[in-house]
Amino acid sequence: MPEPDACRPVEIDGETIRVRGAQEMTDEARAAFAEVVRAAKRKYAAEHPPRHTVDTITSDALDALYAELELAQQRAAAMERAMEPTAADALAHRGCHRDLKGQCLRAERAGSAITTFAAIFEGLGNLLATSSRDWGTYRVDAWLYAVILGWDCEEATHNETCAHGAMEEMAALHGWDADTVAKARRYRAAVRDALDPQEQPATRPPVHVGGRANAEDCPACIASALSPPWPFICPGEAAHEDPKET
Repeated sequence: MPEPDACRPVEIDGETIRVRGAQEMTDEARAAFAEVVRAAKRKYAAEHPPRHTVDTITSDALDALYAELELAQQRAAAMERAMEPTAADALAHRGCHRDLKGQCLRAERAGSAITTFAAIFEGLGNLLATSSRDWGTYRVDAWLYAVILGWDCEEATHNETCAHGAMEEMAALHGWDADTVAKARRYRAAVRDALDPQEQPATRPPVHVGGRANAEDCPACIASALSPPWPFICPGEAAHEDPKET
């Protein structure tokens, strides 16, 4: 009579795994099962690399993160600069919609990347600010604090609680030269800008030229969802011009 189905312990590399079966595994089956478990663990480890924490992140990894952040900000700024002439050309030339849309999508992706980095550094900043660790004792800790929260006083209004001279103290304690201090302040400025982006000034929406021009020459028609083939004349109502002073 077969043994009842039950969970039986199988030890693999010091870890006990319970396997349901009607009988004990043979040595051959146990070895095959162990290889399957090890392969699954290797696959999981490859697909889920360990995440850095405040205690495990290195200066090189932090440099890489900041390099990516600066690159994303540079790309976003370049996209904004590139969009200005592209948008101006789109007001006068037919067929610019697709290019303008591509520029907008790339700018949105750059903005999304900056938002992601901002969330990462905001989380690290909260961990540092709430930790009881003395972040100035060790060189790596002091560098991490310098670029995430900053040793300089950044308050608009100063008082006796402001940490004036803290960066200079850290530089003297850990042997940072002027270039290293400047680098830390530049990284800190990038984090601060990512966490508190400045609002862009509002722009006036394009207006129709009305029945006095072709639709392909009308800014509002170009900016709208209206697609070629164009109507010959702008179908919109012309915007009233501001009265001139006499």
